[in-house]
Amino acid sequence: MSIPKRTRVHLMGSEGNGWALDSDLMTTRASLEGLKDVVDLTSWKEAEVIHSVWEWPLLQRSNMELKGKRVICHVCNNVAHIFGQPFMVHANDRISCWIAMSREAESMLRELRLPHRYVPYAVDTNTFTFALPGEVSSATLRARWSLPADKMI
Repeated sequence: MSIPKRTRVHLMGSEGNGWALDSDLMTTRASLEGLKDVVDLTSWKEAEVIHSVWEWPLLQRSNMELKGKRVICHVCNNVAHIFGQPFMVHANDRISCWIAMSREAESMLRELRLPHRYVPYAVDTNTFTFALPGEVSSATLRARWSLPADKMI
């Protein structure tokens, strides 16, 4: 039995300001670290795959820097707005596969006939849990706000 080859991935694309893209990078990193049997997170130079959570820094790289690498990039809801930006003129030459993080983005990418896969937003399950703060129960909140049982609190 042969051992499957591990894929060397460089993860990038945050802004470094503690906002949404940084969170996206953090949850994507955690997801990829969960695949440690098949994925090695590595430097740009050593990577076979460049995985970016944001198209802007990726598109600042030259075609030469991307040569021979598979390039994947997240895209959120407003695909029409993003693809309307002047810097996106070379996106299709550089990005091998888009990661649609919403069904809306998936639909737009499909309509544009761009290579993509649907991978919903990652969630930090240490922060977002079903547990409610304090001693309050979901039944109490449902009664207070007149929420039906099939709605998430």
